[in-house]
Amino acid sequence: MKLYSRGPVFYKRSRLGLHRKGFDLIKFRTMNEGSDQKKSGLRTQVLDSRITNIGRILRKSYIDELPQFWNVFKGDMSIVGPRPEFPELYVDLEKIVSGFTERLVVRPGITGLAQTQYKHAHNDIEAAGRLEYDMKYIETASFFGDLSIIVQTVLRSMKFKGS
Repeated sequence: MKLYSRGPVFYKRSRLGLHRKGFDLIKFRTMNEGSDQKKSGLRTQVLDSRITNIGRILRKSYIDELPQFWNVFKGDMSIVGPRPEFPELYVDLEKIVSGFTERLVVRPGITGLAQTQYKHAHNDIEAAGRLEYDMKYIETASFFGDLSIIVQTVLRSMKFKGS
């Protein structure tokens, strides 16, 4: 990242976790520095010009998510669970689909059922659509279910099927 783009290697941004507790999620930075400063900049679009060339590779392979294992180590996240969302978007998402905050009853994950069965959310309506998958995961979570999600995520990363 340092060779291809000015700015820090890591990206840290506030997210909501278990029981609405805030934490700083860490990832490898894939966008130009400061690209998410406006609320409208929190969602990426297909061929988003803010994503660096190396950032596209990191996203497609999910390598940008690897630093989140630090969040798992700290107890903010688990490996599998609903993806954590930006705190400032919960009000909008709750208006689109009532009960969106109910997903905060479990620790958020690096990957989840919505990431393997749904699509990458490019807007709030698509992001709200993840609730169905997140709630299904919460209701049916198991060791073998988590293992299946992890395997599916690894296979997607090897096929460069990330966002």
